[in-house]
Amino acid sequence: MEEAEPQLILSIIRDVTERKRTEEMLGLTQLSVDQAGDLIQWLGPDGQVLYASESSCRRFGYSHEEILTKSVFDLNPTTAPESWPEHWCLMKERGSMTFESEHRTKEGEVFPWR
Repeated sequence: MEEAEPQLILSIIRDVTERKRTEEMLGLTQLSVDQAGDLIQWLGPDGQVLYASESSCRRFGYSHEEILTKSVFDLNPTTAPESWPEHWCLMKERGSMTFESEHRTKEGEVFPWR
């Protein structure tokens, strides 16, 4: 009779409760932002759109995939690329800014935004 090979079982147990709670909260935050009536966009230091809410996509007429290929210069005809670095620094310094501007939809409609 042949001798059986020893069987090894490795088990790793991790408490993922906190991670699951964090994921749930992020999901709720994402849902809240997406369902907000306001046009919400997150922009990068280069002016690239990193995120846009569903209401923002609808108003601008772009799908999520399309709007992520746009920059603030595509969506706001009044923003000059050479002024963006200073504007970005002011936003970072102040944490937020309120201002009025104009924006352009996919179809070329220009609308005010504040």
